[in-house]
Amino acid sequence: MSNTLQLAKQLIARRSLTPLDEGCLTLIGERLEPLGFKLETMRCGEVDN
Repeated sequence: MSNTLQLAKQLIARRSLTPLDEGCLTLIGERLEPLGFKLETMRCGEVDN
């Protein structure tokens, strides 16, 4: 299974509804940070983005 398909399956399996992301942002961040991306969480009202 490709990394892209694996990530898609993991994201689809999480029941995320704003403002509860059920760990989707963390999962994506864990993939991007090792590739050199700088992660920054932004709060908008009661929602973290």
